[in-house]
Amino acid sequence: MTLLTIQGSTKSFASFRVWGSIGFAVASLAFGMVLKQYGADLTIYLCLGTIGLSLIISTGLTDGRRTSHKKLVFADLAKVIRSNGFLMFMFIVLIASVAHRFNDGFLALFLQQLGADQTIIGWSWLVSALSEVPIFFLLSKYGHRYKELPLLVVSSFVYVIRFLFMSQVENPLWVIAIQAMHSISFGIFLFTVIRYIQGMIPDEYRATGQALFAVTWSGLAGLFSGALGGWLFRDWGPHVMYGVGACLSAVAMASFFVLHLRSRDVE
Repeated sequence: MTLLTIQGSTKSFASFRVWGSIGFAVASLAFGMVLKQYGADLTIYLCLGTIGLSLIISTGLTDGRRTSHKKLVFADLAKVIRSNGFLMFMFIVLIASVAHRFNDGFLALFLQQLGADQTIIGWSWLVSALSEVPIFFLLSKYGHRYKELPLLVVSSFVYVIRFLFMSQVENPLWVIAIQAMHSISFGIFLFTVIRYIQGMIPDEYRATGQALFAVTWSGLAGLFSGALGGWLFRDWGPHVMYGVGACLSAVAMASFFVLHLRSRDVE
């Protein structure tokens, strides 16, 4: 919806996505303090309250307007989706996403194992979310100057370093500092993947392209990271799990670099 709304304007997706980071950051700290004070049983009421407020606000929204009036020919979309370039890109995105979702799914459990309370967990999420804010502002202003695949190589490299640090950390306070690397790793990753898919998919199928990314990012990556990460966390411990995440990120980094070299050869 955001992409359709800003199409044909000078606005950038990142300048809108930054508000999600701000909301997440505020909620992480505030909800962490509330849960510490009143207990985790309050979680469901906080969820229902924020969802209900979102529902009320959403009644004032209107649909994004399509600027393209081309006839939808799904055979053309099928050709793009089934192309080797698109499938390879989405497979690499899946690998990087699984590594990232390890952290999303098991960070709180890891911190609890290290002896952290809900406040430290909240601060960890707060730091990661706030770290996105400056990178999204920078990408919205200067991101168009750089090609997507080199940016994804940089993002994956930072993921490697980030998860290597996590595989060694023992003090939960250090986790808060490491979470600041979320800005360059996830911030660049999300913005750049969306922009790359936007360039590969025709405008009239943009919503479908973003839906495929959402399925890969949230669905498949969540499924694989939950199963693999849960097994690693249970049988080998969180440090090994983060080490595997670093290895997956390294595979993604090398793969994005190969795609970049191939795209230069084509040019």
